[in-house]
Amino acid sequence: MLHSTIESVYSKPYSLFKRLVSLAFTLAGCYWIFIYALQFAGMLDAGHLVELRSGQTLPYFILLSVWGVEYLRTSRRLATVIKIANDKNIPPNQVSADLLGGRMKQFSVIPLISTPVAIPAVFNTVGLLVSYGLIARQYVKLLQLL
Repeated sequence: MLHSTIESVYSKPYSLFKRLVSLAFTLAGCYWIFIYALQFAGMLDAGHLVELRSGQTLPYFILLSVWGVEYLRTSRRLATVIKIANDKNIPPNQVSADLLGGRMKQFSVIPLISTPVAIPAVFNTVGLLVSYGLIARQYVKLLQLL
């Protein structure tokens, strides 16, 4: 459990981020249902099937990268809180935003929602937007084949 001064900045944006990543993975995953349904119905030839399948690689790569970077950042956040707690000889849940000082930017998840902004938070946002765009493009390609 984080101190309330940290949690107030971190919890809501992180929850939103997790939902957005989960939704993107869901949309990318549901795409496969349509591919296999059209293949089973005989509505796709081999060339279109390969094209539709290969288009899924990049969205998954971006989503896994965004998720991986955020996982790494989460472990670093925890390590920072534990280090400060050990240095101050206090329990980790007593580490406040004041004790973090300039390291508070590590707790930024999505720019404009949580402050201060860190470069990886911008990476998260841009990565999510790009992956949503690529997933939408895949669905448009699929609809154009029908």
